[in-house]
Amino acid sequence: MIFGGQGIASIVSRPFMGSAADRLGRRPFIMIGVALCAAVLVAIPFIGSFWTLLGLAVLFGLGTGMVTPSTTAMIGDLVKRGDFGAAMGVFGSLWDVGHASGPLVAGVLIVWLGYQAAFGIIAATILAALAVFVLGSRDPKFGSK
Repeated sequence: MIFGGQGIASIVSRPFMGSAADRLGRRPFIMIGVALCAAVLVAIPFIGSFWTLLGLAVLFGLGTGMVTPSTTAMIGDLVKRGDFGAAMGVFGSLWDVGHASGPLVAGVLIVWLGYQAAFGIIAATILAALAVFVLGSRDPKFGSK
């Protein structure tokens, strides 16, 4: 149920978040979504209630629902005409590497350091990536940083 709640929230929110990102810009949705996901990850090891964990999973799904359409649209905005396939191929490969390596790294960290430290390190890594994004990107559709 927990993973189902996350998946449903992500799937249902993506069209709405993508449409909003078309109107308001990609960067705000990427930044808020990534920050939301990091905040949820920090909280997870401290939760003992099924319903609270389900709520956090739904929030994580909402975060990914904000990030995914905005990121793919931003890639489309950034690439030159004729390079969309290559750009999406690289994005998809990186996405798959994250999906494959993320659980493995998380498992090693959990065994080595415990849940609280592992989830904290993962959230800190996500926030570091967010800082790189914020400092190094602009919204190509709106020309803003």
